[in-house]
Amino acid sequence: MSPVFLNPAARTQMLAPAVIAVLLTVFLIGVSSLVISWVPLSIDEAQWRFQAAAQLLGTGPQIAFLLMMISLTAVYGGEYGVLRWTAIVTLLFAVIFIVVIPFFTLDFLTARHMQPQAGLARFTREGIRLAGTSGGLGLILLWAGRRGLMAAKRDPEMEKHVGHGLIVGQEEPKL
Repeated sequence: MSPVFLNPAARTQMLAPAVIAVLLTVFLIGVSSLVISWVPLSIDEAQWRFQAAAQLLGTGPQIAFLLMMISLTAVYGGEYGVLRWTAIVTLLFAVIFIVVIPFFTLDFLTARHMQPQAGLARFTREGIRLAGTSGGLGLILLWAGRRGLMAAKRDPEMEKHVGHGLIVGQEEPKL
């Protein structure tokens, strides 16, 4: 029989890898569904490019949320390698979002001319909203990825000062 840990930090370290695995699986399912929806590739068609970019930019908040949940779980579980890889993937998605937005805008202008006059105002508002929110999200993901890389570095100097708290009967070490 395995021991029962009463310490919340020990419980977190036991559970963190399982939570990371579940979140990573959900993330990979979402990304694979997104990529599969793009098949067959029709890069030469503006309508296909517009729809593919709109799908990618539309899933941005879910991708960001899952990456941040994986990062938080990695931090609390002490999984610095997972945190580093999550930060790198976050930076990758940030760059993808920022690079896709100008191409989305060009294809949006082309697709706008194909819309019926009755739905043109709604289509325009939605396209502007998607490009604007995705641009903001891309910048925030750049910042979050950079902070994630900084948090993934182990700093022995900082960890030296983190101890077990007050232990009765022992003196505090002199710094």
